Amino acid sequence: MNKALKLIKKNALLSKIDSQHLKELITNGQILIKTYQRGEEILTPQEFERSLILILSGRVNVLKSGLNQKETFINCLKENDLFGMASLFYETSEYPSKIIARKRCRLLIIPKEIVEQLLESELDFVKAYVKLLSQKIHFLNQKIRTFTGGDASEKLYLWLKMQAQENQDLILPCSMSE
Repeated sequence: MNKALKLIKKNALLSKIDSQHLKELITNGQILIKTYQRGEEILTPQEFERSLILILSGRVNVLKSGLNQKETFINCLKENDLFGMASLFYETSEYPSKIIARKRCRLLIIPKEIVEQLLESELDFVKAYVKLLSQKIHFLNQKIRTFTGGDASEKLYLWLKMQAQENQDLILPCSMSE
């Protein structure tokens, strides 16, 4: 529990929550810590819960299905990254992507009801959440630019540039021969 709390406090959004309150929410089972094995589906378009999720350890892949049902790699999320915002407050019957464990991972899962309580009671949490959503909008605009800009070599250049800016390590979603 203490190790998880230390990791949670490193997150820009969740560090705004009072430590004792956070510990109580975890102890009472209102916030869950779950482990997923490599390849296990975490969220899918058909099966998801409205939650804010923090990666405590491991990595997850974000995939998007096209009209032909072919999955496209969108991003690799690592320790201290958050996901789940896409369906947290937007009432839809499908989650917009598939999230799978890239390798064994531990996740902190904060249900919508708890996020709502935090938004009502923690002004610093509200400010950090708005900042996070703004960062996500910027990220998605960069993705759109990458997928719509120029010829194949320019798209590849923009994608590699964006990956280099986001990660210290460049993790390709395929083998070197592919």
